[in-house]
Amino acid sequence: MKIGINALSIIPNNIGGGEVYLVNLIENMAQLDTTNSFYLFISKFNRGLFNISKKNFFKVKCNLPNNHFFPRIVYEQTMLPYLTNKLQLDVLHSPANYLPLFNNKRNILTIQHLINYYHPKFFPLWKRAIYNPLVKRSALKANIVIANSDSTNSQITKRIGVPAENIRTIYHGKSPIFKPIEKEIVEKQLKKFFSISDDYILMISTKNPQKNPIEIIRAFAYLKLKYKKPLKLVQVGLKSSVHERMFDEIEKHKLSAEIFSLGYISHDKMPVLYNGAQALLFPSIGEDFGLPLVEAMACGCPVITSNIYAPPEIVGDAGLIVDPYNNREIAEAIYSILENPELREVLIRRGLERANAFSWETTAKKTLDIYEEVFRKSVIKS
Repeated sequence: MKIGINALSIIPNNIGGGEVYLVNLIENMAQLDTTNSFYLFISKFNRGLFNISKKNFFKVKCNLPNNHFFPRIVYEQTMLPYLTNKLQLDVLHSPANYLPLFNNKRNILTIQHLINYYHPKFFPLWKRAIYNPLVKRSALKANIVIANSDSTNSQITKRIGVPAENIRTIYHGKSPIFKPIEKEIVEKQLKKFFSISDDYILMISTKNPQKNPIEIIRAFAYLKLKYKKPLKLVQVGLKSSVHERMFDEIEKHKLSAEIFSLGYISHDKMPVLYNGAQALLFPSIGEDFGLPLVEAMACGCPVITSNIYAPPEIVGDAGLIVDPYNNREIAEAIYSILENPELREVLIRRGLERANAFSWETTAKKTLDIYEEVFRKSVIKS
């Protein structure tokens, strides 16, 4: 087979589940498959992310500013169909929620999130007018849609109308760098890289408001007020307009000295932050997988997450599940981990076991199986 993978949606240092997913998917495919030919559609901005030296992997450099939404959409809808025909591809995998609608090849679509359906107010009107119809038409056109959780799988049918038989659930994986680290090493690296020496709770708040940073700050404020715990809150994530509201909330509760905002942290530095944290606080209000949950569990970090959409499925019985809209419930969950060593040890043990269910190699194997399935069915029909 000649397989195309559209990597144009990936922007370096705009770290998120989409980038981690695609980089690890491609790296593991390269290890598993030496027979099929792979064509990666990349730009000058992200070509350094895909350092594959295998003879059956080819980079197709596209001349566009892929860090801008609208020009990228136009390019993908016009030039990608031309390129797929020119290269005579058998299958095109679009891993970022939409595909080229005029592409007449076999199409596989990965839907990473449905936040535009869960919380449309998070998107400006002009973007919704373009993005939502594009996602729907793409999902209905695709030969197979890949969902990253059973929760997302069912939501794709419910909200978009894709028949259940056209959807496959394939979990994301975890990198081997996420594992328990010796306490002494963690303490030294926390001081060296982040100047952290206090006990802390970790929150990951990207530019997306569904990570629920305001309720997290309110929960932390309630915890400090009620229990007077000598505890810090460490925030990781790119700054955005969401963070302006978050910092206003911090000032309102006079917590500036209690909260460390580290900004963007490279993926390879995250294991030490997970290992050092008393818990990961991840009460998202619109999560379709939640890679930080898996990464934290793999590092032996207890997790607190929300009771809606995918997180309960991902953590199973290995985390504390809370109402993400109830900051007092979130605060009490933190307190229970801090004050109950037995509970903490149970969550760590269960988390390590649960994390073993997630593997990028398995993700790659199952995705390759789907390429083969779509190709085989089309050959039989012809």
